Amino acid sequence: MHSTPSTRHIAFRLLSTLVQSHIHDDAIRLSTLLELITDEAFPQMRTAAIGLLRSTVLAALTSRKTQTPYTRSFLASPEMLYTVSPVILRPYPRDLFRPFIDLERGERGGNSNDSDDNNNNTNIAPPSRDELTLSFLRTFIDSPEPGRLTEALNFYYALLLADKKDQVSTK
Repeated sequence: MHSTPSTRHIAFRLLSTLVQSHIHDDAIRLSTLLELITDEAFPQMRTAAIGLLRSTVLAALTSRKTQTPYTRSFLASPEMLYTVSPVILRPYPRDLFRPFIDLERGERGGNSNDSDDNNNNTNIAPPSRDELTLSFLRTFIDSPEPGRLTEALNFYYALLLADKKDQVSTK
C-alpha cells in the first residue's frame, strides 16, 4: 500500500466500488474479500477489507433479493458466517498470543535447562512475569492487530443489529 493516507483512501474507495458494484457473483465477491482479509503483506488492507465485508453483507441483508429462501444471497446466509468467522477471528500472526499463553502456563520461552557453563551471565535474573506481560502488551498494542480485531467485532455487532429477520442465524 502507498504511504500517503489520501492515496490509500482513494485506493480503498476504488476497491470498494469494484467489489460492491462490479462483482455480481456472491462467491467471487466473498472470495475476493477473504483474500484481502488474509493478505499479510498489507495489514491496513486486512482491516479495511473487514469493513468492506461488513458493508457488503449489510447491503445483502437489506436487499430485496433476500426476502425468500430461494432468492437469498449467499452473503445473507448462515453459510457466509461459517465461511468468514474462522478467517476474521483468527489472530495474525496465528501465534500472536502464544507468548501470553505460555506466560499464563508458567513457561518463559527458551530453554530453561541451560547449564551454568553455557550461560555467561549467571548473575542476570530472568525477566519477571510482570515485565514479560508488559512487553507482550506493548508489542501487541503497537501492532495493527488490535485495529483488525476491533473491526472484526464491529462486523459482528453490525450484523447482529441489522439481521432483523434472522437470516444469518446459525441456530
